[in-house]
Amino acid sequence: MYDVIISSWNDFLNLTMPDEAIKKRNDLARLVCYFVPISLLFPLSTYWSVTYFGDPAAETIYPVILFLLILVGGFSFVGCLILIFFARTRNFAKNILFSTLLSIPFLIASLFMTAHVRHNAFVALAERSRPLISAIKRYEKEKGTSPPSLESLVPEYLARVPGTGMSAYPSYKYELKPNIDSKWRLMVDCPSGMINWDEFYYEPEQNYQLGSVTGGWNERIGDWIYFHE
Repeated sequence: MYDVIISSWNDFLNLTMPDEAIKKRNDLARLVCYFVPISLLFPLSTYWSVTYFGDPAAETIYPVILFLLILVGGFSFVGCLILIFFARTRNFAKNILFSTLLSIPFLIASLFMTAHVRHNAFVALAERSRPLISAIKRYEKEKGTSPPSLESLVPEYLARVPGTGMSAYPSYKYELKPNIDSKWRLMVDCPSGMINWDEFYYEPEQNYQLGSVTGGWNERIGDWIYFHE
């Protein structure tokens, strides 16, 4: 029944639209069909990389494809601005320019979705890390000093050192900082592809400098800081 309704609606449109309008409509529909799955690839690959059951390699898909799209789109746009002045290639150039411009809102929406997925993943990581932080603080309270390593919490305070639950960034790092503002730092290296050295970290004093810092900027997520390089 659904197919009959769709077919009848398409027949009606084809009868009431000139051939050129039908062609443009069909071309636009094809472009949308191309752009939608490509746009979803970014947030899906990011989600796949920040889940425990995902693949660490998925984390590289987003920046690599984004770089290629910007590179190809930039060259296409510049090339078409030249080709549009020649009668033989004018229609071709117009079609490519239209496709490039149409892809921009899809790309922007995809980037927002990707950022949202990644942000929520680190919100969840901050919550999952509470038992580990509590174990470190119990060690400090009972022994009067910070643990020398996460392994020293086992088995008295933890059954085992937990993982992060993120396939792309599976492990915590821990370092003592006796001569700086914070006694210790718990952190997760979380670079996005090969283009930055982002870091997610927690310090017990939480004397964080927010906003612009040397080498990037800090975003507070719960009791943690996400450093964007």
